[in-house]
Amino acid sequence: MSTHSKTQQTAPEVPVNENTEAMCGKAGAATNHSNCEAKAVANEVTASPKEITAALSKWLLNKGISQRLFASKILNRSQRSLSDYLSKPPDQMPKTHGRVIWLTLDEFLKSKSQQDALVSEFKTGN
Repeated sequence: MSTHSKTQQTAPEVPVNENTEAMCGKAGAATNHSNCEAKAVANEVTASPKEITAALSKWLLNKGISQRLFASKILNRSQRSLSDYLSKPPDQMPKTHGRVIWLTLDEFLKSKSQQDALVSEFKTGN
């Protein structure tokens, strides 16, 4: 009689760090980071960072939205941080450091409602 053990595959963990906080709220707040992490993992990126970079750069140019506005409103980061990500994308999706940023960028590119909200905010000057 043989026993078969079932192995469960688990999604890779997304570490809680400053990038997660930017996407989910500050640590210690009433935010449940596990929900945010599950959302980030569930929305696995199908594009490479280089494809995300090309698509985002094109979108920003077509809409006339500055890196400064995008970085502050979507990533809660400085323009320089966004510029660094866009100018030096890794060849493949990072496993740890910077992963949440790439997931956020990919999610933004897939979300028409987020795009429309940013364009609307840009047009109203807020």
